[in-house]
Amino acid sequence: MRLPLTTALPALLAMFSFSTFCSKPGESQPGGNPPAVVAAPQVYPEPTRPPAKWALLVGIDKYRHSDRISSLSGCVNDVMDMKALLLGKYEFPEQNVLVLTNEQATHAGIVAALQNHLIAQAERDDIVVFHFSGHGSQMKDISGDEPDGWDETLVPHDSRDPQGRVFDLSDDELNGLLQRLSQKTKNVTFIFDSCHSGTATRGAMTRNIPPDDRQPPASVPAHAVSTRGAEAGGSDLRLQSLNYVLIAGCLSKQTSFEHFAEGRERGALTYFLVRELRHSRPGATYRDVMDRVKGNVNALYPNQLPQLEGTELDQYVFSDSASLAQPYVLAAPAGSNQVKLAAGEVQGVTAGSIFEIYQPGARKFAAPEQPLAKAEVTSVAPFSAAAKIVSGRQIPEYARAVERERRYPDQKLRVYYQGLPQSPALQAIKAGLDGLSFVEPSPSPRSYHLLLRQIGDAIATEGADTTEISPRVPVRESGATARVVHQVKQWAKWFNVLSLDNPAATVRIDLAIRAVQEGMTRDPFAAIDKAEAVLAAGESFEVTVTNQASRDLYISILDLSTDGSIAVIYPYPEGASELLKAGASVTQRFDTFVPENRATITDVIKVFATASPVDFHVLTQAAVRDVQELPADPLGQLLAQATLGQSRGAKPSAVDLGSWATSQRVFKIKR
Repeated sequence: MRLPLTTALPALLAMFSFSTFCSKPGESQPGGNPPAVVAAPQVYPEPTRPPAKWALLVGIDKYRHSDRISSLSGCVNDVMDMKALLLGKYEFPEQNVLVLTNEQATHAGIVAALQNHLIAQAERDDIVVFHFSGHGSQMKDISGDEPDGWDETLVPHDSRDPQGRVFDLSDDELNGLLQRLSQKTKNVTFIFDSCHSGTATRGAMTRNIPPDDRQPPASVPAHAVSTRGAEAGGSDLRLQSLNYVLIAGCLSKQTSFEHFAEGRERGALTYFLVRELRHSRPGATYRDVMDRVKGNVNALYPNQLPQLEGTELDQYVFSDSASLAQPYVLAAPAGSNQVKLAAGEVQGVTAGSIFEIYQPGARKFAAPEQPLAKAEVTSVAPFSAAAKIVSGRQIPEYARAVERERRYPDQKLRVYYQGLPQSPALQAIKAGLDGLSFVEPSPSPRSYHLLLRQIGDAIATEGADTTEISPRVPVRESGATARVVHQVKQWAKWFNVLSLDNPAATVRIDLAIRAVQEGMTRDPFAAIDKAEAVLAAGESFEVTVTNQASRDLYISILDLSTDGSIAVIYPYPEGASELLKAGASVTQRFDTFVPENRATITDVIKVFATASPVDFHVLTQAAVRDVQELPADPLGQLLAQATLGQSRGAKPSAVDLGSWATSQRVFKIKR
């Protein structure tokens, strides 16, 4: 079968990149030249206690000087989502996870937390995570180690003050502090969901602001370290010889976007990273996780390429080979037959969903282990939820809750209409879309999936990074309104199918893609730390799906091309179903090509595994077709709802999360 593999839906993303650092607290150095880093063999002191886990999570949405620094929306959500993951899957002690948000995350506060919470307490075999979500930028380089004269920076809450007393956290400062941290333990992970391109970008919300052109103080903090002569990675993080892993939102000159999903903004990097880590098996490596993260981000934001750097890329994620196969959330009693869950809207909890609750300290959430109680969620706040016990008994403090059924909310495509008051054509299109349950207008140009605007005498459709994703439609063309409405309906379906996910799947599948040419095979994801996954035009590729569950599963493989088309490529023909035995694999080969007018294209291969047969051909589209009959089973209803809101207004049933799983891979094809 010959598959047309096309370009990815656009939206710019960005990351933060910079160099690495070291110092003594509270001291500063005269002059503008911090000491240059010296890469010496690391000797770690003997530990004085068993290994511990530490995390510092910094998220800044609101800045003190709001007239100089624009607000963000997803940074606090990022770190709260990451905190829930560290507690609920990797079993970080809650008292060892320090969260700084908004006004807590000042320049002095971040430096003190790095010094006192991480550096001072870490020992040789400890696991340490530092996550920053917020604006990145640039400031004048006073150490002479930047060829362009600008240091890359993180922007703390109190930076850019009119008095000129507080500046960004420079890469020299960060390099010094992180170097000291990496001298305490080799199990260090840095996550930066920000960017410092210094370029103004039209489009959805981005995590960068213009460079600070003020002159910094001549004296530099004692913890700063110059990176003059040190090798830089794709994110501009230097000191490549240090023991660390860096996960960053994008290349140094790109932009990190905020991503709207499940009713909330998050950083695109953090959203997909946390989602993949929740799904990952125990003992997954950074490379295992990041090839999927990079692909998922890049499918939606083609100009944002997350980065993976460091010396420990094949190490277990967070140096932990024994993470739980299924994450939990902490649960506590809250009165008679009531439960409080330490997760909420940001973690995807929805009213009507069902959780099973186990003893404190439980690590297995399947037979022969028995739950203490079953609870149904009654109300949801951003970071917590209330539930009522529907069976079982009252629970103790620090119980562990696992989601078993989810009541999925209606999926909606957010559309922003730029210049609506001045364009009768846009007004007519909006009127045609307002009646659809799966499309909603975005209140601002800060969090949308699609933007519609009139350019001259035509309507343009753009992704969040301002790349045009549909052919322009002349406003004077007969049926112009209906044509644009049809385009938006196609994109709504495409987005919905791409985002379908099971957050707590207990059935497991493995998806592998290998390039095949002249009898030789290769892994296109092997160098994921250096570039995106790429196939050459003319290469065939094999898709292998392995059923890692203990029961037989029905397998379907979908191809989502970024022209908005969706095709079921296995099984074939329509209505067929293929049962894959437990432990067995199925391999299918496909050909690729690049259209003559293109140099590169992007494609998404998505696999669904289900306990009962499901006809996924209902999701296919060259053109949108209606679902005439609503399926009776909850999973079928979810798929019908993704096929353009076909819930007929009825309250959707809760879906059994143990009955299905999905996996997807994204790759480019280049001439």
